[in-house]
Amino acid sequence: MTSIAPFAKLTLVADMRMKGCERKMVNVNKLKGKIVECGLNVSILADRIGIDKATLYRKINENGAPITIREADKISEELNLSKEEVNDIFFSQYVA
Repeated sequence: MTSIAPFAKLTLVADMRMKGCERKMVNVNKLKGKIVECGLNVSILADRIGIDKATLYRKINENGAPITIREADKISEELNLSKEEVNDIFFSQYVA
């Protein structure tokens, strides 16, 4: 089984967005679960990563705007996500 390097995954996501293939790659259920597991809510997380809470609510909604790579990085830092968790949440093949 061939694995894709993290940089290649980021490039793939960016390439898909540029080509108009805005398929949601975020596993929303896992992201929401990690937010709760860390004792946070969307409002607090939004404040900590420096975006408006309404914007983050829209982004984690299954039909919301895509989460940028910078935002995913900030979220992963705030939630102290492992590499595996980052891949499971932000590069998921399962779309919640």
